Amino acid sequence: MVVVEPAALVAAAVALDEAASRLETAHRVHGPGIRPVPAALEEVSRLVSHTQGRIADSFDVAASGAVEQLRRAARTLRAQAGEYTAADLAHATGLTPG
Repeated sequence: MVVVEPAALVAAAVALDEAASRLETAHRVHGPGIRPVPAALEEVSRLVSHTQGRIADSFDVAASGAVEQLRRAARTLRAQAGEYTAADLAHATGLTPG
């Protein structure tokens, strides 16, 4: 037998949304710091800065994707909680004498 508590699903969804918000905030606040300007104008400094910029770009994509995945999982959990609640109500209605 499987027992599902819709409230637990909703609580997990809230936790996932909070994690997504923390990640979003951290990325917004600290993201600019991972894009250093070249220390000098010579080729090595420019190359290092360019490489770090490309890495930062890939991090931006990964961070945005992680936020979206967390929010999608939260939406799914909320939808499932609603479906379980509706199914429980339908079953309970069938058991009510009348």
